[in-house]
Amino acid sequence: MIRRPPRSTLSSSSAASDVYKRQDWSYPKIIQFQSTDGTISLDGIVTYPPNFKKGSRYPLIVHGYGMPGTQIVYNRWGSVWNQYLAQQGYIVFSMDARGMSGRGEEFKNLSYGDMSKYLSKDTAAGVRYLVDIGVADPDRIGAWGWSGGGYFTGLMLTKNADLFDVGVSVAPVMDFRLYDTIYTERSMGLPQENKAGYDSTSVLTYVDRFKGKLLVMHGTGDDNVHSQNMTWLIEEFVKHDKQLDVFFYPNRPHGMSGGKARKNLYKKIHELRKYFTSINKDEDYYVTLGNLANAKPTICLLYTSPSPRDRQKCRMPSSA
Repeated sequence: MIRRPPRSTLSSSSAASDVYKRQDWSYPKIIQFQSTDGTISLDGIVTYPPNFKKGSRYPLIVHGYGMPGTQIVYNRWGSVWNQYLAQQGYIVFSMDARGMSGRGEEFKNLSYGDMSKYLSKDTAAGVRYLVDIGVADPDRIGAWGWSGGGYFTGLMLTKNADLFDVGVSVAPVMDFRLYDTIYTERSMGLPQENKAGYDSTSVLTYVDRFKGKLLVMHGTGDDNVHSQNMTWLIEEFVKHDKQLDVFFYPNRPHGMSGGKARKNLYKKIHELRKYFTSINKDEDYYVTLGNLANAKPTICLLYTSPSPRDRQKCRMPSSA
């Protein structure tokens, strides 16, 4: 005779829901939208600020990964970090581009030979969709990611520089000629047989398009993604006379463990808000993200000597 083990309820659905409400969590929403070429429907997931109001536009952070055969859109809560960013007033968006997983082998194999092709095109389609439906501010679009997500961020700030203003890239591959063969060659083939594909996939190829702000962080002890990726990237930025913010964690591995490195790193990501600056066609202006409750950021001209009233309005320190 088969007996069922005793069952106990740890928490009822209503009680769990109350917990999330008390913590001011926002339910992630799965969305579908068309690719730019109109040939396929793509999946995305959006976490709105808890106080989201229709008719208002919010700064958008795209959290990406995008490596072949991976999946980022699931019907689940997602990370606590996404919830934290949403509580700071950002819309957080992720999506599965063509070449990723969860849609069958044919869908996954679309990234073979050029991992950047659909990753850049489809992410652009997702961002434009959120802009077109009136929820994302087209002048405040950022990206962040780690490892493959760091590559994603670098790609968005260069190849998709027309859309992205700011990015934080952690432990990124910037050119897949520098990554391990067993991972790279199963999706890209051999470098000597697919030079065009490797060039197209490389972030370095598009540095000349860069016009935003990018913070890149890497551990010098990373034995997965070698920090040589950083030196190649920096050299390319110098070549094109572009500015790049870089932070090295001495002897830290790919996961940035050891001491207070991860805490320090996430504090730096939190500072992404200060990177949200835009260049007006006629004049520079500074967009503060201090009060996003109504998604109405204060726009402040960059005065040489701002008055006390301007400092208060713009939330600038008294000794700026």
